[in-house]
Amino acid sequence: MLGNIRGSGQTAAMSRHGTYSLHAKMFVFDRQSIFVGSMNFDQRSMHLNTEIGLLIDSPELAQELVRRFEAMVQPANAYELKLQPNESGSGQHIIWRTLEEEQMVDFQKEPARSAWQKSLVRLLSILPLDDEL
Repeated sequence: MLGNIRGSGQTAAMSRHGTYSLHAKMFVFDRQSIFVGSMNFDQRSMHLNTEIGLLIDSPELAQELVRRFEAMVQPANAYELKLQPNESGSGQHIIWRTLEEEQMVDFQKEPARSAWQKSLVRLLSILPLDDEL
């Protein structure tokens, strides 16, 4: 089931109350060192926010971060975006692929959890945010 916490390091006891998390931007360099920072990669963050980052030389920590990431991006826990030719033969469109009940499933439209989320995505898509990206 998509959204499974397997491999995330989150315990079952913590998950029974909901999924909570802080987020950071992390990079692993040669499975030896990691960078952990808070900055979003957009113009607003670059010009307005005060951000922090750490460079940590720890092969053990880098290996653990890679292991957890690889578990979280397994097909049962994530969507894989693919380009598929349109039926007309001209152009392509995006499909979202995931594993459900041990079968690969393709979604032709972006999966969302609720009508509200779908409406919000539609609304945000019309906003002039190109300068912020």
